[in-house]
Amino acid sequence: MQRDMDLIRKLLIGIVDRDFSSIYNEYSREVIDYHMDLLEQEGYIEYTFKTKSGSTIKGLTWKGHDFLEVIKKDTFWEKIKPELKKHTIPLSFEIIVPFIKEIIARQFSQEK
Repeated sequence: MQRDMDLIRKLLIGIVDRDFSSIYNEYSREVIDYHMDLLEQEGYIEYTFKTKSGSTIKGLTWKGHDFLEVIKKDTFWEKIKPELKKHTIPLSFEIIVPFIKEIIARQFSQEK
């Protein structure tokens, strides 16, 4: 299964908003659980995976809030996705955040 950064973003927003209805309509339970596990492994959320009885989501970690703060706005996310896709190497979370910050810095310097 491949990592889907759009789903990662939607899950983080869903955790903060406590609303997953649109996510469950768009993705399978298996795909959602996989991505929740990825977010937990990277330290972005506090999450307990349970197979039959559901899952427990405690919330975002400090790191998760910082990441979401950078990618939350729809207009900004749509602008940076093509930039992220230009690169042929896989982008990890640790690479994406500084990369996004670099894009923001470039936008500010162009506006001056």
